[in-house]
Amino acid sequence: MAQVLEGLAIGAEGFERRVAIKRILPEDAADPQKRQMFLQEAHVGSRLHHGGIVQIVDFGTLDGNDFLVMEFVDGIDCKRATRRMHMPEGVALHIVAEVAHALHYIHNVKDEQGQPLGIVHRDVSPQNILLSWDGDVKISDFGIALSTLRREHTATGVVKGKLRYMAPEQARARVVTAAADIYALGATLDFLLGDTFDGDVPFMRPSDSRCADAVARGVSTACAQLMGDMTQIEAGLRPNASDVARRAGTLAAQVLGRDGRSALRQWLEQCRAQEKTSALDDLMGLCLTQLPGGEERAFTVTRHTAVEASSSTRARTVAELSRGRLRVRRRVAAAFAAAVPLVAAAAFAWVSQGSKTQAPSPQQSHGPRVVALPTPAAEPPAAQPRTPPVPASPVALAKPNTARVPRKATEAVTAQGWFAVGGAKFMGGAVSLDGKVVGHAPIQVQAKVGKHVVAVFDATSRKLLLKKPIDIREANTRFVPLRLLSN
Repeated sequence: MAQVLEGLAIGAEGFERRVAIKRILPEDAADPQKRQMFLQEAHVGSRLHHGGIVQIVDFGTLDGNDFLVMEFVDGIDCKRATRRMHMPEGVALHIVAEVAHALHYIHNVKDEQGQPLGIVHRDVSPQNILLSWDGDVKISDFGIALSTLRREHTATGVVKGKLRYMAPEQARARVVTAAADIYALGATLDFLLGDTFDGDVPFMRPSDSRCADAVARGVSTACAQLMGDMTQIEAGLRPNASDVARRAGTLAAQVLGRDGRSALRQWLEQCRAQEKTSALDDLMGLCLTQLPGGEERAFTVTRHTAVEASSSTRARTVAELSRGRLRVRRRVAAAFAAAVPLVAAAAFAWVSQGSKTQAPSPQQSHGPRVVALPTPAAEPPAAQPRTPPVPASPVALAKPNTARVPRKATEAVTAQGWFAVGGAKFMGGAVSLDGKVVGHAPIQVQAKVGKHVVAVFDATSRKLLLKKPIDIREANTRFVPLRLLSN
């Protein structure tokens, strides 16, 4: 229900800080329940200060819709990482130990009067565990967390969370305690170590069966036993977060023979080699600016301009973000759960690179235009110098979740190409490919080579903004996609 962008918080004397900007999708902004969940994340997250938790920096409104400014995690989430390559047992145990440390803090945090806040995350899962390239492990997304700070309460009989990682008591809409997070973390450990269970009710699997399955696929007996203890059907039989952190940390040290952070960082280097980014990422030219005469934390989007020299008009530090500006750079590919639909936060337009851009035809000069770029001799290497921002024109590039699923040896490989949809008119619009919605603009999508029909609908009114046949070719790579732009 949210979109996530990478941004820059721009302050005095050239101060810059990378941040993540999270905003409710346009079609969900008017839903009071979904807005309340978003506010819940802001209220709960603002009280949590721990190295293993993604920090919330600020909160405001963007053109009438709420947004969060959050700590930027430069890395990948656990689910996407395991799709890249197999995760060693020692690395998985280290991750679980780090998350357990964070959960211990979350379950025991108190307010200013010393009263427990009673926070239960309720959505611990691989998608919500973020791994930075430097080896940090952080838990994110407190949108459905339980706490005494909640302004709304889940109705009786309503279940929130991901079924695969859901404790039995949570799935049955019964009283949920911190033990539910332990179950979810145990199910996450099972997933990280190659669990392929695809049944409808995973929480009904006895822990002994889960242990046996894990040992059969090569997991050590000690690790399988820890997993089994964490996923006991009876909540009272599960260890607490502190015990999990101690046991997982000890096992990780025994398996790895060195510190877990170094092992994680080394493993992530192999994942990172497969995470290519486009040279267009740094061509963003937008910023969030405060609305004159409006609420203190009300913003809109303008084109990026140089910060004024006068201190009275200069953007402030991150602590005064509401009176400063945020430059939106690109969508965060790994800062938040990859399963969440991601779109951009304001009116964006695509800008081609240098002289390689083909001029639009006369038929395209008024309204949506398609720009097909020639294929370069080779894709730009990762170390290619970044193109500086272009102040005269805003840019955006939203990268889809490109998690790769290994193909069977006998499965035929289908040629793939890329297309991109963006621009001010299409901003936030639902994009469909051959009648199936694939996301919200601006977006970049991979599809089979050949002829397709792309349509863009206004996210609120459902008005058709564009319907156009396209011909995707292998020459349309991720770096030079077929582009559908609005003015």
